[in-house]
Amino acid sequence: MDGKTRKMCQLKLMPDEAEIVRDIYRLFTEYDSLTAVETELLRRQSVAKTGKSFTRFAIKNILQNPVYLTADADAYQYFADRQAEIFSDLSAFDGAHGILAYNRTDQEKGRAAIPLPVNERIITVGRHPGMIPSKTWIRVQESLERNKSKGYRKPRSNEALRSYGGSRRTDEGIAGWLRTGLL
Repeated sequence: MDGKTRKMCQLKLMPDEAEIVRDIYRLFTEYDSLTAVETELLRRQSVAKTGKSFTRFAIKNILQNPVYLTADADAYQYFADRQAEIFSDLSAFDGAHGILAYNRTDQEKGRAAIPLPVNERIITVGRHPGMIPSKTWIRVQESLERNKSKGYRKPRSNEALRSYGGSRRTDEGIAGWLRTGLL
């Protein structure tokens, strides 16, 4: 097709990686916190396949990835309710296979991928086994959405730090406090 050779790929379950993914879902359902999951994984010395520690960002990506979701009627309804394009019949959502989601992010060279809303995704049932029950996966998505406002945000400026310690133009900052013996 178009002078290109196409071949189909199938996801293969890697037992060690699958167990870490299951642990991440278990921990998140227990703690309801990305930071607590990250802390527990650090304590356990669990590492990603790159050999590095899991970050909150990586944990969130795993939790939001529908590839681990077991395709059943609840999963179908979740995506239908959010107006995703579903390219498998309801009968394919058999409770055994996993989900493949396309168009999950807007990717452009030179910048981080931006997650797209569910209604812009293309959903189909894969040939790989599902790992996470739909009720658990959906509960995690609802929790992540509910907790979105609690997420870490990088400060836009250090104004708060300067206002506490005085401005650069005055001698009233911490250095002034030290001279006066207040600290």
